[in-house]
Formats: sequence, C-alpha cells, structure tokens
Amino acid sequence: MKPTLQHIILVLIPFGCYLVLSTLLKNWIVDDAGISFAYAKNLAKGNGLTTWPGEPPVEGFSNFLWTLIISFFHWIDLFDPLVTTKVISTLLVLLIFMSVHKLSKKITGSSIPGLAANLLMALNAPFIIWTSSGLENALYIFLIISLLLQIILWFENQRPSILISIGILTFLVAITRPEGIIYASIFPILWMYKKQPFKYLLSYLIIVSLLFGSFLIFRFVYFKDWLPNTFYIKYLQADANYHWWQKVEYFTYALGGRWARWLIVVNMILSIYLWIKLNLHKTPYIGLLVTSFISIANFFILPNDWMHELRFATPFIVITYLLLMSNIYLLIEKYFKSLPLLKIGAGIFCLGFIGYSAYHFYIRLEDFRKDPTLSFSQVKKRFTDPFNACNEQLKLKNATILLPDAGASLYYLNMQVYDAVGLCDKNIRIKRNEGPESLRNYIFNELQPTFIHLHGKWAKLYNIYEDPRLYEAYLPLSYPHLNNMMQEEYEGEFNPNKPMNFIRKEVITENNREAFEHLH
Repeated sequence: MKPTLQHIILVLIPFGCYLVLSTLLKNWIVDDAGISFAYAKNLAKGNGLTTWPGEPPVEGFSNFLWTLIISFFHWIDLFDPLVTTKVISTLLVLLIFMSVHKLSKKITGSSIPGLAANLLMALNAPFIIWTSSGLENALYIFLIISLLLQIILWFENQRPSILISIGILTFLVAITRPEGIIYASIFPILWMYKKQPFKYLLSYLIIVSLLFGSFLIFRFVYFKDWLPNTFYIKYLQADANYHWWQKVEYFTYALGGRWARWLIVVNMILSIYLWIKLNLHKTPYIGLLVTSFISIANFFILPNDWMHELRFATPFIVITYLLLMSNIYLLIEKYFKSLPLLKIGAGIFCLGFIGYSAYHFYIRLEDFRKDPTLSFSQVKKRFTDPFNACNEQLKLKNATILLPDAGASLYYLNMQVYDAVGLCDKNIRIKRNEGPESLRNYIFNELQPTFIHLHGKWAKLYNIYEDPRLYEAYLPLSYPHLNNMMQEEYEGEFNPNKPMNFIRKEVITENNREAFEHLH
C-alpha cells in the first residue's frame, strides 16, 4: 500500500514536534556512547573490537549491532561523534513514526491512534533524550516494531520468505541489546495462541538458533565470554541492588508523573476488557498486547540505571502509547459511535492528555538540558584535552591512564586508557568482586599506569588514599587547568587535601622535569 499525502502529513506532524524539541539538547551525547565509538573506530582501522590496538578483546559495550553500524561509518570516513549518530537516530525515529502509523492501521483500521501515539512519543522527554543520546535506543525500537509488523504480515500471508525475515529481525534485535533475545518469544506466543502447525515454529526456531547460536559461539571464541563484560559489572555488582517497588515507582515516570501509574493500570484493564468483550483475537492486537508485556519485562530484567530519564524504558513508551490510543479508539468506536457528545468528550480527553503531557515532559526536558547525564563533550573537556596536553608537554612515550569516565577518554586520549569502572577491562571487573585491596594490587603491581585519576565513589571503591604505594610511586598532578576543571565539575567531591590526579614518579626525568614543574 503506497503512502498517501494524508498519511505522510500525519507522520510529519509528530516528527516535526520531535525535531523541534530534540534541538533543546543541542550537541549533547551521553559519554557512554563514546565507548561504542572507540570500539567502532578500532574495528574500522583493522585493530578488532578492542579499546587499544594489541589489547585482548573485551566486550565493553552493550550494543553490538549499533557498534558495527558506527564502525561502517568510520570505515567510509563519514563519522563525526556529535553529528553522525544524531542523524542516523533521527532517520530511525522517522521510520519508527511511520511503523507506528502502519501498526495503527492494522490494529484499528484508522490512522488516528497512530497519530496520537506518535504525538505522545514526540513530546515524551525520555524518548527524545535517549533517541538523541548517541546510543542504540532508536535502532532497538525500530527493529522491535519492524519485527512485530513482519510477524503480523506472516500470519496474514504465510510465505517462507517472511518467516526468514522474522528470524533475521529477531536475531538483529537480540544483538542490538543483550536482553533483546526476550523478543524472540513474540512469534512462539502468537503461534501458540493462533494454534498454527508445529512446522512453522520449528522453522522459526531453526533460523533463530542458527543465527543467534553462531553469534554466541563467535562471542565466546572472540571475547572468551558468553555475555558482554558489561553484564557482569551491571548485573552482578552493587549497581544491580535496587528495591523492586522503587523500580515500579520509577518505571511509571516513563509516561508521566506519579499519576502515570494509574494510566498503566487503566490501560491494562482496558486491554483485558476489550479483548474479552470485543473478542479481539486478531493477530495485530494480540501481537501488540504480547509485545507490550515483553517491553515491561525488558525494563524489569535490567538492573538499576544511574542515568536520568529511563533509557531502558523507551520500547515500553512506544508500545504503551500505541496500545493506549488503540484501546481508547476501539472503545469509542464500539460504544460511543452513535453518541456524538460522548465521542467528542473522549476526543477532548485525549487532546487534554496530549496537552498535559507536552507541559509535563517539556519541564522534564528543560531540567535534563540544564543538568544532563554526563556528556561526551564534557568528558573531552574535563579529561581528554588536559591530559593530552600534559602528555604532550612532558613528551611521554607509551603513556597510560586509569580513570572512570571511559567514553570520550577512549575515543580521544592519545594514550592507552584503563577503565577504572571495569566495563572495558575484564581484570578490573574480576578484581572489583575481590575487593579494594585486590584492585589496588592489580593497579600498583601490574598495570602501573602513568596517570591516575579517581574521584568521589571511585576513589572510595579503590580506597586509593589508604595505600602507601600511591605516595611511594606517584606524585600529585596539579596542572592548573586540570584541577580547576575538577573543582568546577565535581564541587562537593573535590577536596584540595586529597588530589584526584597523579603521575608516576619514574616518568619525570631530567629531560622533562622543568616542563613538569611548569605544570604546577
């Protein structure tokens, strides 16, 4: 079915709103995206999926497919860290709006629920923020909706080619995010619900098993792990400790304020009521319902996230808005069609909800703009430029550095970076489990980095100031620009009596001693 001018306009209206609001974030990209950028750059240069040429590969990123896409743009020399990912993600958002519009037509026979859902998405702060972040969110959502559309198409026309595309899309979702494999359950659930022949399920399972199984074998052979290194840090470390009820409370903020919990409850009640009363057994509606529950599970199987504004809830936001608007439309068509006043009242309610969402999320978007999650540019300014300048002035060769904010540092620093968090370093991840003393032994006895920077909770994690080897082997580095930056950025975490920046004594020689003294 070719898109008409009306369909194009109905997609471009919310897309225009999204473009306007996303400009509020300007050039903000989250620093974590820089980890993928660094891996992609090394891969494109022929150094493999590693943080530094010659280092053993460690899967320090959670978005394999996204990293491969970025690597392609590096390879063709069309990558700019502050532009390319925003352009790609914006195009993907347009495709998401088009896909939601198409799903709306299949579920309700009307474009109205799709328009309303797209408007709500375009105004939603978490959706705007994380599809503009340099991370994989837009790709992840697009692939999930594309998978659902292909599954619906297969139940309409059971062609083998469609089943193959379903298997491929399932695989792509699974390698975009590690937890994405749960979306592989959409087809089996619908197969069981629709009571289809077993041969179709078997074919699907064979395709997915061959693709995803091959990927797992590659991961184990290449990275020596069955799961990304980030899994062991984020799931098995302290970050994973979070009371489930607090997480439920936080989850509701994906759709609004505290009142949004009732919106979720109402949506669930409406779904069950319409399914029973209207006998909604058609594949599009059931598929959306199943995907909605899986998107909720997607959020809750992940650990607590330190970043603001629910980056793991973006699939849920998209699916829930479409389900809610579809439910309201179906309810109106069934019960209010012959009652114009009630129909107008329901329409006014939806417009009011969209208007209030615009007001609520604009405030949140402005708050985030003023105090964003640590940005790629901020880390470049904070660490990369000053430490590169130090390295250049001291004329050091083969310098290394230990620090916690690894995104822009990995991408821009002209020295090898040891990730103090352990996302990109399997040894640090293992030592974190063993405790601070084991961490310090590894740092001082094995890594012996040229520079050390640890602040706040990372200094506490390492108990760095309690170890005499720090003062035996290192000198405080009080490069004015660097320390002024630390004081400005960290405020309460900055303590002039406990320097955050150190340089290894042995690298200060007669050749650079004068330059070192000028740094202070």
